[in-house]
Amino acid sequence: MPKNVIPYKSLIPLEEIIADSIGKTVLAKDVGIYYDKLTKNLGTEFNILLDANKKEIEKFSLPEIAEGILRVRDGKVKIEPGYDGVYGKIKIL
Repeated sequence: MPKNVIPYKSLIPLEEIIADSIGKTVLAKDVGIYYDKLTKNLGTEFNILLDANKKEIEKFSLPEIAEGILRVRDGKVKIEPGYDGVYGKIKIL
């Protein structure tokens, strides 16, 4: 890899991480509540996904959500690719 290359980050939207972590759909009320709490207290979605530490995330959500975010950061997710008009699936926990 060339020296001046900026490394890429593969991210999953915060709402999807929250939903998978608590076993609900993205449209569930609880997902919106946790999303709002996190973004109001910790800043942007990018800050939460990339920089916030586990204790900060747990303070405004659940340990399961914090673990899900850390697993995405570390690339420890299971991805089932989609095909022929069928969406792929992402399993975080």
